[in-house]
Formats: sequence, structure tokens, C-alpha cells
Amino acid sequence: MIMGKWVAKLPNNDEELEDKGILCYESDEDGPAVGVEFDIKDDETWGGYKSRVAKTLTEAGIPAEPKNIDICSGTYYR
Repeated sequence: MIMGKWVAKLPNNDEELEDKGILCYESDEDGPAVGVEFDIKDDETWGGYKSRVAKTLTEAGIPAEPKNIDICSGTYYR
């Protein structure tokens, strides 16, 4: 399980993304997803957490908005 977003296809630079802490998942039902390990802080709101994840993805070259961030699960791809 990761906190991230569903994408049309997995990025080609998945090894580079992994170095930045970005994980790629594949799901037969929902397609691929990119995100980070689920790690909400004790003092963090749900909205704040989604904003932090969106910022992390955007800084890694995957444009994301907090409203599109969700819990994603599937098979670990890389």
C-alpha cells in the first residue's frame, strides 16, 4: 500500500524515482500507481499529509495535486 495517485502508465525513469523515495505499483483492476510509503505523522492532518505527498511527487517530476492523492494498493513493481 502506498499513498499516491493512479497514473496512465508507469514512468520510464522508475529507478531514478526509487532513489527519491517514490514507489511504483501495478494493479490489475486500477492500473499503475506512484507514491510513497504510507507515513502520516501523529500531528499531521489528512489534508496536510495529502499536500506533503503531492509536493513530494511533483518535486520528483510527477505533477500531483492533493485532491488526487489517495491510498493505492497493488503489486510492488520496482
